[in-house]
Amino acid sequence: VITKTFKPFTAVNESLPSQLVPELLTRFSTQEGYSIYPDVLPFFARLRTAHLRPGHTKSNNWPYDRTIVGVITNSDDRIPGILSSFGLRVGSRRVGSGNALASADDDISFVVLSYDVGHEKPDRRVFDAAQNLLREMLSDSPKSGDFDTAEDFDLVYVGDDLEKDVLGAEDAYWKALLIDR
Repeated sequence: VITKTFKPFTAVNESLPSQLVPELLTRFSTQEGYSIYPDVLPFFARLRTAHLRPGHTKSNNWPYDRTIVGVITNSDDRIPGILSSFGLRVGSRRVGSGNALASADDDISFVVLSYDVGHEKPDRRVFDAAQNLLREMLSDSPKSGDFDTAEDFDLVYVGDDLEKDVLGAEDAYWKALLIDR
């Protein structure tokens, strides 16, 4: 992908510098290659304290009794590491990962990558894969009152692309919120 990206800018038989590809892969495998909006990490901190985990009490500032956060992205397997490099606790559950254990301390319980699913948003199958991971996660964890199945949850997708995120989520019968930065 990197080589093809630079192809239009190189002479016919010109090679890329030998260190360019490894350096770009390294840079874009951690927070070094990205910037994060200043409200993102505080939002995850708020989620950590505002929503119910087993043994916690409900917050008046959060409308849900239980919140499970997953990430759905049209990307590859570097995403969990990139999110972790920002200090977020990312669970290991992914499409095809088997019964990876979830922790109540995870900021992100599961990650759905188009890379793993074989389809990209807005394709409904990406959202279905997320709902299937939620089902697996719930079947592997102790029951928590009124939230025993994925159907007991409001499925809400937050994204920044109208077609891929909002319309894709709505096509999969999820609620959707558009963040227009």
